[in-house]
Amino acid sequence: MLRSMRKHARNWLMKLLLGIIIIVFIFYFGSIRGKQQAESVAIIDDVIISYTDFRNEHQSLINLYRQRLGNSLTEDILKKLNLKQQALNNLIDRAVAVRKADELKLSVSDEEVRSFILSYPAFQKSGIFDNNKYQQILNHYRMSPENFEISQKKAFKIAKLEKLIKESVKVSEKEVYDIYRIQNEKINLEFIKIAVSNFSEKVKPTDADLKKHLEKNSEAFRIPEKVQVQYIAFFGEDFADTTEVKEAEVKDYYDQNKTKFAKSSGESLPLHEVKDKIIAEIKSMKGMNAAWSEAKKAHDIIYQEENFEDFATKNGSKISKTGFFAGNDLPPELVQIEDVNKYMFGLQEGEISPVLSSPKGFYVIKFVSRNPYTCPFGSRKGC
Repeated sequence: MLRSMRKHARNWLMKLLLGIIIIVFIFYFGSIRGKQQAESVAIIDDVIISYTDFRNEHQSLINLYRQRLGNSLTEDILKKLNLKQQALNNLIDRAVAVRKADELKLSVSDEEVRSFILSYPAFQKSGIFDNNKYQQILNHYRMSPENFEISQKKAFKIAKLEKLIKESVKVSEKEVYDIYRIQNEKINLEFIKIAVSNFSEKVKPTDADLKKHLEKNSEAFRIPEKVQVQYIAFFGEDFADTTEVKEAEVKDYYDQNKTKFAKSSGESLPLHEVKDKIIAEIKSMKGMNAAWSEAKKAHDIIYQEENFEDFATKNGSKISKTGFFAGNDLPPELVQIEDVNKYMFGLQEGEISPVLSSPKGFYVIKFVSRNPYTCPFGSRKGC
């Protein structure tokens, strides 16, 4: 197959790079709430790009730029980046790439996907695949194992297609030499080092100089944007006492964790000496599982019905509200929540986060309000 591909490399590679002629019907582009999961953003031949896929891709791009730019990422920059269009383009590119991979009969076996999942560190506990952790992570991102495995198959197909493209491209001797020269070229320099500190005390800036400097470097002096959120917490300890622990569960836990209950000599403590501790640990785990289930149920109801406050009232859940906070100054109650910073600054007013987790439990968070960045020295151009 590779020989055939190389033979026709120019023809199909240019088609791929310039874009395969496809008919894209844009049914939807923007912010819609309510029946989001049932709507499509685009249709490429017979492939439907759902709003859910689009929203997830858009959020991933926002998170990516927030990781790179931190508090420097402003609303103006977000608008200029046009991430919605980027997200749509990415999804279309992937759909086209998968279609081309299918045409070239680039297959991915179930064993390849299984091997990846079993070896992926995020799904492991103490270096071994942990199914509970796998399920919990997928639930966190509202994805079933079946859909996750399908998405991985598509990713592997695209990777194989990219590899095929790279193997089909011929590099001339001159191109190889040019790259080698750029990477290995060296020059000799002579220079004199002059310390800025030797002259800084002699400089006396005027008010006009300060104003000009502030306007030119407003990004360095601005107060970062701040957000305010509400949240409903589901703590594992609140559910632990309602769970039951069977004798068989205690025995199984003891047998699987004997090294955890070993004496300094290496000899395991007898079961009756550690039974209460084991029961407490199992209850704690069951409590966290129950907390996760309740948080997921709450999230799905609130997401579909848009009734954050009504849900809390009907179910006797406590709503906590933060003050305004910046990304580098999280409230103490939110510090231990995993990925909270990514989601808080990517949400819009009234939107809710996925179920977020901390060592103590799980959270459904609603975005309340945003204070945009300001200049601490008054209104200035660029601030």
